[in-house]
Amino acid sequence: MVFGATRQVDSRSFVPEQVLGSLFNGPTPQEKQQGYTSMFSSVTGGILRKVKIEGDTTYVDLSDFRKLIPNASSSCSSQDFFAQVSQTLKNNVSGVQNVTYAINGDPRIFYEFMQIGCNAQNNNCDPTPFK
Repeated sequence: MVFGATRQVDSRSFVPEQVLGSLFNGPTPQEKQQGYTSMFSSVTGGILRKVKIEGDTTYVDLSDFRKLIPNASSSCSSQDFFAQVSQTLKNNVSGVQNVTYAINGDPRIFYEFMQIGCNAQNNNCDPTPFK
């Protein structure tokens, strides 16, 4: 189950990058005291490379986090990963319906790591939107 936490971001900057950067830094000390946990932490704080929005799809390009969160590809952890990232975007960025991911600009690497593979839902791992 994913629960939201309210945080302040610099609205003068690109909001999707701000909210994901905040998420990837993990729970704050105050949130930890309130019982929040996450696979994200200060160790993963720098994994966001770029966010791009085209229509109702958000493209999230991450640095290679596989060694930082090796269990992210397990069935429970992958659901947790997708829920946290997609809900953060959908709750903070107007119009987001779909989220497609890549590692270092290559969606195939991301979706193979997450044990999903390429399909119509992830644009058949087309790297073009990440360039």
